[in-house]
Amino acid sequence: MRISPLLIKSSIQDSKVATISPTSKTATKKIINTIDPTKDLNILEYGPGTGALTIPLLKKISPESKILAIERNQRLYNHLSNVEDGRLKLIKGDVLNLPQILRGLNLREEFNIILSGIPFSFLPEAKAEKILEQTEKSLTREGKFIAYQFSPKLKSLLSTKFSSIQESKTLLNIPPLRIYVCQKNPKN
Repeated sequence: MRISPLLIKSSIQDSKVATISPTSKTATKKIINTIDPTKDLNILEYGPGTGALTIPLLKKISPESKILAIERNQRLYNHLSNVEDGRLKLIKGDVLNLPQILRGLNLREEFNIILSGIPFSFLPEAKAEKILEQTEKSLTREGKFIAYQFSPKLKSLLSTKFSSIQESKTLLNIPPLRIYVCQKNPKN
């Protein structure tokens, strides 16, 4: 666990950047372990930040898997744009505009996995609900939405969109994280 000068600068200039420390290796491993890396996956990541999850995920997923990452903060976008991997498509934008972003990329695909590090507790409830509605529509039938948050407030909103929610915590993160793994139609 370490403090990131990049995240400090970003959070000072942008109140929507919720942390000064990248997601810890322990939390990253816990999140990645919820994903089957042997399958060819279509992954969407909201708010990849410094790439603390994106980069290790690229090392684990299959050669045919793809990650579309949407980052709204210019400084963090610039930092992550240095990652050279053909499976990563980085977009500068706001996830509130997800339908327009996907149309602009001429994508109609659904995603097997949607990851979110965006701070839902910083958002007005209407915006959080809009993001979750778009998320649910963008998942495959058995797709997973994995959100990692500092605040427990998200769980009640998640229960309005997903029939299965598994919650875990990792204390080895600054601050400690809650990890929610959600599915619309989980396999029995």
